[in-house]
Amino acid sequence: MIMMLKRSLTWAAAVGLILASSVFALAQTHQAGSVSSGYALVNGLKLYYEIHGTGEPLILLHGGLGSTEMFTETMPVLSRGRRAIAVDLQAHGRTGDIERPLSFDAMADDIAALMKYLNIEKADVMGYSIGGGVAPSSCSAAERKTGAGTGRGCQLPGWRFCQGLLITISSLPQSWRRR
Repeated sequence: MIMMLKRSLTWAAAVGLILASSVFALAQTHQAGSVSSGYALVNGLKLYYEIHGTGEPLILLHGGLGSTEMFTETMPVLSRGRRAIAVDLQAHGRTGDIERPLSFDAMADDIAALMKYLNIEKADVMGYSIGGGVAPSSCSAAERKTGAGTGRGCQLPGWRFCQGLLITISSLPQSWRRR
C-alpha cells in the first residue's frame, strides 16, 4: 500500500513538473519580441488589438468565429520586418458585441477608425474568411476617413491581401502547409 502511494505521488510530481515547465516555455515564447496590446474605443465598440514587431504596418483580420489567436503560429513570419496588427473583429475574441448588425462595411469602418487611433496613415491589410471580406472594405473606408490609401487588393482562395505582402509556402510553419 505504501509502495503504491509512493508511486502515485512520484507520478503526480512528475506530471506537475512537466506541466509547469510547459507553461513556462509557452510564456517565454509569447514574450519574445516587441508585443503590445490594448483596446481602442471606435464607433461605440471596444476593439481589441495586438501589435507585434516594428516596421511598415500590416493589419491582420481573422476568420469567422476566430480571433487574433488564429495568427499565433504565423506571427513570427508575418511580423518579420513589419508592424503586424492583429484585430479581434466585432463579437469575436476579446472584442464584445454592440447593438448593430455584423457587416463588412461596419467592421471596415472599425478598422479605419483603429488606423486613425493608432496614427497609421497607410497599411497593408490581410484577412481570412470574414476578414477577407472586411479587408477590401477596410481599404476603401480608410481612404474615405483618412484620405490615405491602403493599397490595391487582390484575392486568393479564402484570403485577401492588399499590395505589399508576399508570403511563400516555405516561410510558413510546417503545420500550415498542405500535405
